[in-house]
Amino acid sequence: MPDGRDEPGVDRRPQVAAGNGREPSNNVVRNQRRSRRRHRNALDRLPSQTAEPGHTDDVAGRLDDERAMRP
Repeated sequence: MPDGRDEPGVDRRPQVAAGNGREPSNNVVRNQRRSRRRHRNALDRLPSQTAEPGHTDDVAGRLDDERAMRP
């Protein structure tokens, strides 16, 4: 109506081009789930990380060996 009042029964919200307005939120949820699934799958393909001895043990051992070799 030209006077700015709402007409009864008329939806003034912008309509989504996809249809009934539910598809975009469904698409967002589906894309988020797909993204999480792909991320999980990518992490599963990585080699497992095992605890490896640090280089500090090697350095300490070498220093001890050098000290032992000195007169």
